[in-house]
Amino acid sequence: MLIYFDKDLQNKALQLFDDSLEAGGFLALGTKESLRYSPIAPRYRQLPQRLRIWHKIS
Repeated sequence: MLIYFDKDLQNKALQLFDDSLEAGGFLALGTKESLRYSPIAPRYRQLPQRLRIWHKIS
């Protein structure tokens, strides 16, 4: 669903996910979505790219 939002709304939604997720948690995104250019990206490590799953490291 994030692909239908403008950049500001994407960042706001991702920040809400980030605030709700504890360190060590996992965030699964759609096949066309990424944290790569998001302000929260430094707090996550992507598992193998084909999975589109991000692990919160801090």
